Amino acid sequence: MSLQSTHDFVSKLLNNKRSRDAYVYEHIRNGIPFQLRAMREQRDWTQADLAKAANTGRTTITRLENPNNERLTIKTLLELASAFDVALLIKFVPFSRLLKEYEDVSSDALNAGSITDEEEVKALNAWAAERDIKTHAANASDTILREIKGKGNTTPQQTWLRFVHEVTTSTEVKTPTNDINERRREPADQPNAELVQTQQDQLLTTEIGGQRRASSRG
Repeated sequence: MSLQSTHDFVSKLLNNKRSRDAYVYEHIRNGIPFQLRAMREQRDWTQADLAKAANTGRTTITRLENPNNERLTIKTLLELASAFDVALLIKFVPFSRLLKEYEDVSSDALNAGSITDEEEVKALNAWAAERDIKTHAANASDTILREIKGKGNTTPQQTWLRFVHEVTTSTEVKTPTNDINERRREPADQPNAELVQTQQDQLLTTEIGGQRRASSRG
């Protein structure tokens, strides 16, 4: 699809309700039969093989792979998912998600591997490991924070851990070194309190000395 035709297509979806409804309908009507056939062929199954796995007749599979068949039900989809040993996802999505979902309609992209496939097993284990790490990290962080809050004095390590926790939970964090940096950025001409006091003492001494000299001359 060219750039111009893509913009025209999006404009049509945005401005025409009937076009949007027709687009969704055609995706269901053509998408499921096409994916069904792609998954069957990826497994080197005949229609008879799939019919046996789904506990149905071959003519039923033939009908389901035909886009003109409008007798597709959720019950049938569940039976096919069980036959392929894959999950079934039915959900409402925005059009932006639908368009991205079908950017690639190749057989490889439409194929859903069985849960027993090696790549699927690796993906599931990786997901579980990632979830475990996130859970343990969150629990450890909460424990450390409770310990810090329960003590009046904190060590540098505890202060740093608290800062790390704040970084992960807030977009605006003041680091322990901010106060130092802010002091370093103070204007150079800002008067120092001790210096001002010394100057005032010197001025007062000078004035008193002047008064004494004037009195002695009188």
